[in-house]
Amino acid sequence: MASLVNHRAFKVGKFLAAGVPAGLIALPINYMLVESAHLNKPAAYAIVLLFQVAVNFFICRHFVFEKTSSASLRTQFVQFMSGILAFLLPVVIIAGDFGEIKCGDEE
Repeated sequence: MASLVNHRAFKVGKFLAAGVPAGLIALPINYMLVESAHLNKPAAYAIVLLFQVAVNFFICRHFVFEKTSSASLRTQFVQFMSGILAFLLPVVIIAGDFGEIKCGDEE
């Protein structure tokens, strides 16, 4: 039982670590899209979020996921993307304005 818990904890740690590279590049890309490309913040956030999920999928596929799956790359990607977006959808709905949260007296 302890080895199963350790195995799962190790996989969770690898999954969390796999998100670091995409997280590190998300802020500069988001800044560039808003400040240089003049996209509105929700559109820039949506683009960056999709990019992050794609990067995370390939990192997780190489380092985290079991290699025994017979599903195609496309099927695996769609399943991963669907799971992540289903998790994020309530956050977007709760936050409103596609995640743009107003601070202080900002209108």
